[in-house]
Amino acid sequence: MTGTYSGQFAMQGFLNLDWAQWKILFITRLVAMAPTLAVLAWTDMRTATFLNDLLNTVMSIQLPFAIIPTLCFTSSPFIMGEFSNGIFNKIAVCLLSVVVICINIVFVIQYVGAMVPNKWFYLLPLGLCGAGYFLFIGYLTLYMFICIGWTSLANIPFIAKYYRVENASKIGITHND
Repeated sequence: MTGTYSGQFAMQGFLNLDWAQWKILFITRLVAMAPTLAVLAWTDMRTATFLNDLLNTVMSIQLPFAIIPTLCFTSSPFIMGEFSNGIFNKIAVCLLSVVVICINIVFVIQYVGAMVPNKWFYLLPLGLCGAGYFLFIGYLTLYMFICIGWTSLANIPFIAKYYRVENASKIGITHND
């Protein structure tokens, strides 16, 4: 559904198509459903279920890369102006995002635990990739905290070293170098 809606909005806005709403809905739904119908036509239900579980796992892994930047953008007065999130929205959306991301991480861990053999040569690369994944999610989360208003984080020397000054000036932070 996310891909369908983004395709619909891309067709409406970015491509400047002046089509009737029903035509846009029909085309985007057709594009979204055609691969699924093709898979179901040439495979059995077990394969379709496996592919669905795999797709859900991949989307669960990618979810923080959509949610966290969205929170940064919608909370930034520089980007959103008067429409930026208020303090109540920031708190509520951050808490809701933590719950959703944690549920998805549990799902991924369970899926990987069920699908990957318990051998070191499988688990070592997955562990290294997982460590890099969580480090990057931590980086995005730190950036999000700065964007939603916890600007004193940007003045910590270790963080200020990696946080570009032009980014800071966009949201009103001054570095004490």
